[in-house]
Amino acid sequence: MSAFTIGVRGCQHLGYDAAGYRRSRTTGWGMRVTDGHIAHALGAQSMLDAEVDVVVDGGDLFHWARPMARDIDAALRTDDLLAAAGIPRFGNTGNHDASIGLDLAASAVMHRPELGFRAVYPTTNRAGQGVGPHPGFYEIHHPAEGIALHIVSHYGLDPALSDQGIVIDPSPVPGMVNLLIAHGITVLEEKLYRVVDAHGEPRTIPVDWFNRGFDAYPISDFHTMGGVTGRESGSGWVAYTGSAVRRGFSDEACSRGWLKIIVDPSGVTYEPQVCWQRPQFDLPAIDASSRSVDDIASIIEANLAGVALADDETAELTGDGGAIVRQRIRNATPAQRAGVRSMDSRFRNLASEAIWWGLHFPLVPSAAPVPTRPGSTAPGLGVRRTNFAGELKQRGDRLAAALNLPIQMRAVALAGATTITESIVVEDTTAERESS
Repeated sequence: MSAFTIGVRGCQHLGYDAAGYRRSRTTGWGMRVTDGHIAHALGAQSMLDAEVDVVVDGGDLFHWARPMARDIDAALRTDDLLAAAGIPRFGNTGNHDASIGLDLAASAVMHRPELGFRAVYPTTNRAGQGVGPHPGFYEIHHPAEGIALHIVSHYGLDPALSDQGIVIDPSPVPGMVNLLIAHGITVLEEKLYRVVDAHGEPRTIPVDWFNRGFDAYPISDFHTMGGVTGRESGSGWVAYTGSAVRRGFSDEACSRGWLKIIVDPSGVTYEPQVCWQRPQFDLPAIDASSRSVDDIASIIEANLAGVALADDETAELTGDGGAIVRQRIRNATPAQRAGVRSMDSRFRNLASEAIWWGLHFPLVPSAAPVPTRPGSTAPGLGVRRTNFAGELKQRGDRLAAALNLPIQMRAVALAGATTITESIVVEDTTAERESS
């Protein structure tokens, strides 16, 4: 068998936007919408340049279950480039583009088999035309002789399917190269892989699926591209496709792009392919303890002077080269927060080239009670203290049930979460929500 190349992308999130960002001078849309459209198109062009034989979208092509016409247009125009090159495409459904109520999944708009695109989503409109073993839930496609793509959609990970008599039980096809493609949370090597603030109901890929003898597991949902620790290489490797755009500061700082998978007589390997992303800076955090407001302001100004607030490549691609910039200030008192915020117009002037600038004051658990009056141990106003490990111990079972984590995975997931909460300093994963 000669080498066969598969381009796998995921979490394109077309239509993603956030409050407070500058708008495009050309379209009036938020710049993050424009960024998403351009990143998606650049990823497709990168696949064309790499001469891939087939393209797989791992799910969450759209950020919303009911995407806007502008985002559908961007998806179809980009897909037309791949269709014109004669490249077959397969599209999975993720939690973002899964249907609301009785509606179809957003991924349905991409289902154009006459143009080479087959989307995996359940529908009664194609009765008798779907691909088995469970159309829309779990489909096996053969892009080339001897290769089987096992695609399990967001719907196929629903634990309630068994109540309907549908059992999703993926297994390798004997004598073929088998890739399992799914969109969901994983718990591997005692680490929980999931995104922050996911839309819809995040679902879990059962752990035992990763030990069933598939040649590779290119999966989507977690936005950090690359191999899962302990399973990065070798037969049965597991790797996340990452995302096209970084969602605020809730996603990890990392490269964006897609996975180039090579199938040849020596086995199945992958190479992360890096594409453009808008520059984004989390300025060095400032400890406000024992500092005056003027001292803090001086440090912020120096931090801003130390980064490039605009980028020529980004300006050429999007029409606006501005970076995304945030300054974290820890251990600030209410008076310090008020004083720094009163100077924000000054900082905004200094950061005027950026498409977004923000101050963030992480809430840090206090080491000891702060009395409100002499002799009192009641918490003071403006101070938030949470025993995260204790809260997890009390609520862990309910959280696991709400996430639909399989029983056999809960102990591992909760153990990992406990390790984190015991040493937690409330950090930055809420910053995107706060800025919105």
